[in-house]
Amino acid sequence: MLAARQQDAQVLAEEYHGVDSLILSIDGLQPEKGHETLYVVRELTRKRAWFAEALISSTAFEIQRLIAKARQWAEQLGIPCNFGSRTSKTPS
Repeated sequence: MLAARQQDAQVLAEEYHGVDSLILSIDGLQPEKGHETLYVVRELTRKRAWFAEALISSTAFEIQRLIAKARQWAEQLGIPCNFGSRTSKTPS
């Protein structure tokens, strides 16, 4: 239920009313080598997770798809955004 609420366009519009710009981050968390990496897209000014996806492949295409989805959300809100990324992997 929380995931559905986080993706509700009206809830996001209310949450970000009056916000001038967004700072988006994509974090990749891989518990062990060979396992799926969980990518979480977060908005940092309101400290809110927008969505997450577990990916077996971390190809540039897959990451670009997640970034495009986040940018689309920002465009729907009518707010310009900046994007950053980092990946955390458990040491072997």
